[in-house]
Amino acid sequence: MNSRDTEQAKAAVAAVGLALRGDFDGVLGMFAPAQQRRLTAGAIASAWQTHVTRHGAVWSFEATAVHTDSSVTAVTVVLHAAATDLQAIVSLDGRGRLLNLQVTPLAPPWRQPGYAAPDSFNEFEVVVGDRPLAVGGTLSMPRASSPVPAVVLLGGGGPFDRDMTMGQNRIGKDLAWGLASKGIAVLRFDKASHAHAQLVAKNSDFTPRDEYVPFGAAAVDQLRGTQGIDPARIVLVGHSMGGSYAPRVAVARPEVAGMVLLTSDSGHSPGSTVNGNGARVASGSPLNCFSITSAERGARTIVRSVRGTKPLCSGSSARTPRS
Repeated sequence: MNSRDTEQAKAAVAAVGLALRGDFDGVLGMFAPAQQRRLTAGAIASAWQTHVTRHGAVWSFEATAVHTDSSVTAVTVVLHAAATDLQAIVSLDGRGRLLNLQVTPLAPPWRQPGYAAPDSFNEFEVVVGDRPLAVGGTLSMPRASSPVPAVVLLGGGGPFDRDMTMGQNRIGKDLAWGLASKGIAVLRFDKASHAHAQLVAKNSDFTPRDEYVPFGAAAVDQLRGTQGIDPARIVLVGHSMGGSYAPRVAVARPEVAGMVLLTSDSGHSPGSTVNGNGARVASGSPLNCFSITSAERGARTIVRSVRGTKPLCSGSSARTPRS
């Protein structure tokens, strides 16, 4: 940790300390002027009561991580309370003034699903996309003697990390480990709104298309250039909003072998979606695509789709494979 990060961490810890002592006027005084005009000490106290005090006495707290993005620093402060551990994310500007203070319960450790076989694959850190919004990702690569099929995983709407973390759940990681255990490589990555929250927030022209299409296309390119991946068997798997934008990624990269849309609210059938966007269908080439609403059926369908070669749908019709 460099000297600037150390000073920012001290400021974040000081703010949490003031709140724990009930000095909410002091906390308010640590905010930047623009934030002070929108806040009151009473509002901060009410929020603290809702998110911290109700969990019982806090017996210790410490800064555990510092992350700087552009001119904004986010300091993670972990609070050990009687009922549970809490996580405070304290955002500060370059002068050490508070921009935001958010406290949530710290999720319990992720548990490996019983169907995963971590000895059957390796994981590698990768970078997806271009600066200044390049994001980190993880490639789960099966240990195999011949090229394997692969999946690009597109997370749902919201600032999700690569694992699609929601409380103690890691939907993306569960899928990646399960598929990798079945001999299917998976590339998952942080969303730009997670990795670069401040930069994205400052860009009023940034749209969901900007968050999904360039990064999904870059992930496909990366898999196609990775040794041990079969470039003819790369499938897009989109969850929720990720499923809604998977067809647009397919338009940008028509060489993908297919799509699986998990609980996707695309507004119309996957076949008509792909047909309307012209992905491969326009040129007369079939594109495998189907929509799944059951997570268990979805997992089985992903395995079948990347292993198989027979199109599941083409043109303007689509069907959901039976379990």
